[in-house]
Amino acid sequence: MLPVALGGELRGIKMPQVKGAPGAEKASFERSDSVLEAIAGQTGGQVFFPRSERDFDVAYRRIASLLRHQYSLGFVEPAAEPAGQEHTLKVTVVDDRGRPFDGKQAKPAYAVNCRRGFGSSAR
Repeated sequence: MLPVALGGELRGIKMPQVKGAPGAEKASFERSDSVLEAIAGQTGGQVFFPRSERDFDVAYRRIASLLRHQYSLGFVEPAAEPAGQEHTLKVTVVDDRGRPFDGKQAKPAYAVNCRRGFGSSAR
């Protein structure tokens, strides 16, 4: 997922305090940001926190690029494995000759965004 947080322009404004809840607005933003980061992390996405019109433009251009160049990779787990077992896939980025990037070449102009692990809860 590619969540985009709204209300960035409100983050720097001094809000009237609610009686008995000092700092409630800041805590609410922090809690919401944390949830969006968790959602993005678990799904292999990225989260965006734009604060201005220009930031929104940059975020939406980045999202469009991610979607335009997206690939899906998957597998069917063996039937003999118990349900719920975590699986990990290793993705290796290679150059145009099929050689893995080892840091000696120029860095590739792309990145791999992925979930950290996969598991099934039922068959």
